[in-house]
Amino acid sequence: MVEEFRNKTAIVGVGMSQIGRSLPYGAGAMAVDAVRAAVEDAGLKMSDIDGLTTYAGGYELGHQAERDGMDKASIDYMIGALGIDSLEWFSETKGGGPALAPLSAALYAVYAGQAKYVVVYRAFYRPKGRQFGIRKDQEAHGVDQFLLPYGYGNMLQFGSAMFNRFMYSTGVTKEHLGEYVLHCHRQALLNEHTYLKNELSMDEYLNAPYYVDPLSKLDCDIPLDGAMAMVVTTADRAKDLKHKPVYVSGVKNALGPNASWSFFSAPEHTQFGSYYAGKDIWKRAGFTKNELGFVQLYDGFSVFPFIWATHLELCKPTEVGDYIAEASRKGKEAEIPITTMGGALCEGRFHGMGHILESVWQLQGRAEQRQLSNVETGIVAVGGFNSCGVIALQS
Repeated sequence: MVEEFRNKTAIVGVGMSQIGRSLPYGAGAMAVDAVRAAVEDAGLKMSDIDGLTTYAGGYELGHQAERDGMDKASIDYMIGALGIDSLEWFSETKGGGPALAPLSAALYAVYAGQAKYVVVYRAFYRPKGRQFGIRKDQEAHGVDQFLLPYGYGNMLQFGSAMFNRFMYSTGVTKEHLGEYVLHCHRQALLNEHTYLKNELSMDEYLNAPYYVDPLSKLDCDIPLDGAMAMVVTTADRAKDLKHKPVYVSGVKNALGPNASWSFFSAPEHTQFGSYYAGKDIWKRAGFTKNELGFVQLYDGFSVFPFIWATHLELCKPTEVGDYIAEASRKGKEAEIPITTMGGALCEGRFHGMGHILESVWQLQGRAEQRQLSNVETGIVAVGGFNSCGVIALQS
């Protein structure tokens, strides 16, 4: 099945809405803009689209009600807003990696003949006073009853325990993290789509205010308003469209054992979902690490790229600090360039969608000032903690 699927599907169009903070638009309007842009980029019409999918999680806004079209953009809303008469296939994914789970479902749908052209989209709306990942529960059940009453209940806290253990085990230092963060800031200056555009020195990084050890303000992605989308179809249909197809040579999603956000759920506190996704992707990719053109490493927190590099077996665990630091300093000249668009740390929090869009642009030769030379293959590693995924792409 793995070899049969290889290079039989493709990403053929990508698009995004305006991105910013406290924008005067809801998730629905931004999702519509992104979908229309992706469909136009593919050289298609909206009437060609017969499938839609999105990640339905991550809109949690505490006790506030979720308003469809404002706080979220459901498929029910999007059908009407896009003027689509009917769909042959649709899916709202709740579990798994926010970007890769719905993309994987879409790829399998077109491969199986359930639809011809499927749009995958992800929208975020973050009004003032509401924060993603901050728990406002009035009751605590299961494991949470031992955590929430004591103030242990958000992603920064979960990350602190896991990341400290990982850094202790591998020898990664704060300076190593800083090299990666500085790399993202340099790449962001070359990307018109990034939100954060500013020079950064190591001293500024090391003196940034901490949230929780080892994470300072500069180690965390930026929550934004906006939407991103992509169109997928079969390889046969893709070859006749507007841009060079980006073929999917392999995909792997994974949940670790006892898939919980709790710090004690991962064996040794360092085997996240990325461990199970990363170790299998090379069997599916159809190319080797020596043939890899670039790798986009998810960076919701700055430690994640180091975790992913070990789980993708790009280097030995005890060498990962120096490996990522060197690749960060070399940029385009690295043996395997990493996270070329500025990452979620500068582009903003879209849970891996931006990493996938950047990979498409790179493989199509449309990455402008960030464009790598003679690149034909890429890996995108998406997610952190318990739910993760990896996709291998070829031009």
